[in-house]
Amino acid sequence: MIFVYLLVFLLVALLFWDFWKKRVSFYKSLGAEEIQIKFLLNPVGKIDLDGIRMDIFTEGAKSNQCLTLRAKTNLTGFLKLYKRSIWNRLFSQEVFGGLGAEYEDERWFNRVVNHKNFRELVEKLFQEGQVNEVRIEKDKLSLSWKIRNHPREEDREKVLKALPIMKEFLTLLSKLPDAAHYREHIRSWMSIKLPVVITVVLCAVGIVGGFYRYDPVCSLEIFGVGFKLLLPSAFLYALVGMLLAGSFRLGFRVLVYSLTAWLLAIPFISLFFLMYINGKLDRSLPEVKTDKVVEKYTSTGKGGSVKYRIVLAHLHSQKDWCDHLQVSKKFYERVQVGDTVEYITKRGFLGVEWYYQKLSIKVDGN
Repeated sequence: MIFVYLLVFLLVALLFWDFWKKRVSFYKSLGAEEIQIKFLLNPVGKIDLDGIRMDIFTEGAKSNQCLTLRAKTNLTGFLKLYKRSIWNRLFSQEVFGGLGAEYEDERWFNRVVNHKNFRELVEKLFQEGQVNEVRIEKDKLSLSWKIRNHPREEDREKVLKALPIMKEFLTLLSKLPDAAHYREHIRSWMSIKLPVVITVVLCAVGIVGGFYRYDPVCSLEIFGVGFKLLLPSAFLYALVGMLLAGSFRLGFRVLVYSLTAWLLAIPFISLFFLMYINGKLDRSLPEVKTDKVVEKYTSTGKGGSVKYRIVLAHLHSQKDWCDHLQVSKKFYERVQVGDTVEYITKRGFLGVEWYYQKLSIKVDGN
């Protein structure tokens, strides 16, 4: 077993080394003289272009990974210009030169894009630099390119063409006024970050508290209760985020992203946190129950693992959410169809019945 763990560790270490080496080599080929670390493991190249400090790094999930070049500006505001796709057409507020545009201060947006050199530089970045996105976020300017796994030679050529244009763009932005307000940090937290933080904290409470001690009689019931209890709160949260967003389109983005985040989070919150409080806060009395085994069978899961299941006459005729119980191999081999089994349950704080004492075979005369 130790050998298996060691092999897995070495494989992960090799993958990480390959990830690190290819990025560091790429950044140095662009003239990066310093490498720092972002989010514990992602290398960041530091480029100095005639006194202008720029960061270059990769970000995003593997299926949607980007190479990003970022520098500080003397301008504060929010503006995003990007090549439009079917998905982001939902969020773009306006088409600017064939590009999707997102912003929150309309007067500032019109003033910026109507500057005599702004449109020309944007066209250069998208045509000559072949960027996929230009983003002004608070006091930073970012250019992004879509990449596959690792930056490649063609990506290097794009960055080299974009660098002098970015320098001109930064000079232009230094002459423009700040936006009247900036709320992208609120939208970012409301969309993804806050749901993730809340989910992690609640799951940690359940894990530390010992959620596994309060195993539901029917496992799917806890998920049903979770969606019933938490979905209204998720919709309310998304609507509040939409109101705080600053505009309808930006609010719609918060609505879609936050609802998606909560829909993915609710099963985890249900399993770890709700299962924990369902048992921990339960003050009902234990109930002794007996039932008869009417069927037993096995099923094979992924990887060839065998699962052992039994069906109880009374329990599974009443439970809508489950039609069997999964038991250990030892219990499965001992119990026979027609045997009477005994178990003790409690009602549950959230109404989800859970095992106070697991199944045992009831012997006649006991």
